[in-house]
Amino acid sequence: MGVNPVWDCTNCMHCMEHCPVMIEHVPKIIDMRRYKVLMEADFAPELQLTYRNMENNSNPWGIGAHMRGDWAKELGVKTMAENPEAEYCWYVGCAGSFDDRGKKISTAFAKILQAAGVSFAILGTEESCCGDSAMRGGNEYLYQALAQANIEVMNGYGVKKVITTCPHGYNVIKKDYPQLGGTYEVYHHTEIIADLIAKGKIKPTKAAEGLFTYHDSCFLGRYNKVYDQPRKILQAVPGLKLVEMEKHHDHGFCWRRRRPDVDGGAPRRADQQLSHRHGAQGQRHGRGHGMPLLQHHDHGRPQGPQRRGEGRRQGHRRDRLGGHGAQADQGGAEGGA
Repeated sequence: MGVNPVWDCTNCMHCMEHCPVMIEHVPKIIDMRRYKVLMEADFAPELQLTYRNMENNSNPWGIGAHMRGDWAKELGVKTMAENPEAEYCWYVGCAGSFDDRGKKISTAFAKILQAAGVSFAILGTEESCCGDSAMRGGNEYLYQALAQANIEVMNGYGVKKVITTCPHGYNVIKKDYPQLGGTYEVYHHTEIIADLIAKGKIKPTKAAEGLFTYHDSCFLGRYNKVYDQPRKILQAVPGLKLVEMEKHHDHGFCWRRRRPDVDGGAPRRADQQLSHRHGAQGQRHGRGHGMPLLQHHDHGRPQGPQRRGEGRRQGHRRDRLGGHGAQADQGGAEGGA
C-alpha cells in the first residue's frame, strides 16, 4: 500500500457510517499513520514542520505561544487565573487564538457571552493546542503531551464545563481527554448560542436577507450529532431563509476545501488536485441551488499578516459517531447581542 492512500483520508467518517458491512476504516488508517510516524519516521516535510511548531509553540503555525491570549486584551475577557470561579472554561483553540478569521469568531462569541451574562473565562497563555491534529496525523506521543498539559491546567482550576468553537477541539476534549483523566461537560459554541436564544437571553436583530444553506462539519455533525443547534441559530436571524444542501446531516459531504497541508484534522502530503476536487464538489452541492454558503471556519493556515510556515485511537464506533465554529452563526447572533 502506498503512502498517499494513508494520508488522503479526511477522517470524515462517511465511509464508516454508511458501510453496509460495518467496516471501521478510520481507526485502521490512523493506526497506519501512527506506525508510519512513530516507527518509521516516514511522513511529509510539511508534517515535520507542523509537529515542530506544535512542540515549540503549541500551535501548528509556530506563532509565539505568548500571543495566544492577545485577541482578548481589549474585550475585558478574564482568564481562569483571574476568575477561577467561572462556570465555563472556554477552550479557544489555536484557530480562535491565532487565525485572523478565527479571532473574529472568538471576538463575536465573547461579546455574545458577555451580553448574555454568562460566567466564563479562558486559559490564555496557559492553554495548549488540543492535540487533535497530532493524534490524527499519527503522532500519538505529541498528542498525549499536549492533551495532558491542558488537562493538568483545567483540573488544577477544578473545571467542570468546557466550551469550544472548533469541532475538532470539541470532539477530542469530549471523547479522548477522558482517557487521560480530563472528564468535563463539553459544549460547542453553537449549542450555547442556540440555548441562549431559546431562553431569550439574546435575540438576533440584524437582518440577513436572502436564501442560504448550511454545511455540516464532519466532526460536529457526523461524529457528535450536533445538527439542529446551528440551524436553529440561523433560523432565528431575521430575513434569512435556510434551505438544505443536496448532501446534509449524516450524508453531509466532507468539505475538504483546505490547503493541501492541512486535512482531516492533520497536515498531509500535498495533493493539490485531490483537495481541489473535493472542494469543488462541495461547492457545487451548495451553489447548485444558487445560494450563499454558510460553513464552519476550519483550522487551516492563519490568514492575513500572521501567515506562517506550515492532524488516537477512538473508542467503539458508536461512541465516535454522534468537531470549527460557524462564522455565520455568530454573526447572526452577535447582531442581537
